[in-house]
Amino acid sequence: MQPRTACTSINTPMTRKATLLACLLDYRIRFPDEATSVDRAIAAFQGSADPFSRRNLPGHVTASGIVLNVENGGIAAGQGQGDAAQVLLVWHAPTARWLQPGGHVEGDETPDQSALREVMEETGFRCGLHAWHRDPVVPIDVDIHRIPANPSKHEPEHWHCDLRFVLVPEGPAGTPLDAHAMVWRPLADIDAPGLSRIRDKLRRMV
Repeated sequence: MQPRTACTSINTPMTRKATLLACLLDYRIRFPDEATSVDRAIAAFQGSADPFSRRNLPGHVTASGIVLNVENGGIAAGQGQGDAAQVLLVWHAPTARWLQPGGHVEGDETPDQSALREVMEETGFRCGLHAWHRDPVVPIDVDIHRIPANPSKHEPEHWHCDLRFVLVPEGPAGTPLDAHAMVWRPLADIDAPGLSRIRDKLRRMV
């Protein structure tokens, strides 16, 4: 029997949807204190034809990567250095905030594959999943947030359900395809809305 990987899918919309729901259920088990918000996402996506489609309104799935500095961090290297770790953030002009790199799930990608691609495109770092994402592959965080209307793209207000994965650089940064201003920030300094919850989870990983 093949091991079940909750965020590993594929190809048809129905299979992708079933895999997503399994992923969210596994996440709910791992983080029971977040059950209320996860249950809302599950209920919304159960009635959706394709939760990954940008045309799926009022909301759809996105993915992002929490990139840890192995050399300076200790968490990624498994050395238990805690707040000495640094997290890679990029400047997100539409919201005027420093955020983790991420974006929409494209084609037949799984959410973790999408996070790896988005990080590569935005920062130039080729990464791998942190060992915390053991079988089944479950995100470190699921964040549901409102996206304001964007008239220039003819997009109404909608919601993103962002699946977040801890990533480790596998080599020096190359040239990003979609360059953003970026900065390494100490884990202890991460207090932006949505990221502080991840900071606390990362601390528990050591």
